[in-house]
Amino acid sequence: MSERRENEHKDTIPSIALLIAGGYLLATCMLMAFLLGVLVAGPLTKTFAPNILPLVKMYAANPKDGSGDIQGGGYKAMGTAAIIPGKAGAEFNPPFLKLPAGNTVTWINKTQKIQLLISDSNSKNISLAPGQPMSMSLPQGGSSYTWHLASNPQASITIYVGG
Repeated sequence: MSERRENEHKDTIPSIALLIAGGYLLATCMLMAFLLGVLVAGPLTKTFAPNILPLVKMYAANPKDGSGDIQGGGYKAMGTAAIIPGKAGAEFNPPFLKLPAGNTVTWINKTQKIQLLISDSNSKNISLAPGQPMSMSLPQGGSSYTWHLASNPQASITIYVGG
């Protein structure tokens, strides 16, 4: 009878060792996956994050079409256009923006100088002090509006207002 117990224990010890080794292997794979995710996600976030926030704001209001209307709430989605320091001078971030008709764009100057936005599409010119936000409604659907910076004429933004 004692011989039978010894044989049972002989089978148990390799099983326990196998479980421990498998646990270490699983933990190692999880750590490698996490590190790979961090290495990949970091550069992707820097590349795509500035363009994602306006879309999140737009589609948070109405996931089907981004129109911004919430039943009974009257909430309108808002797009944000920032003027940021760039390698060749101030620039727009993002350079393109798409909004549903009747929504608002909020401009913010993140540079250290006053920025003048010159309209290329018969809209009004806009002057922004550093850190100053300004909102404007773009009610007409099916239109696009373009501005460039007086301080850097190559920097432009086009806002398309859907119909």
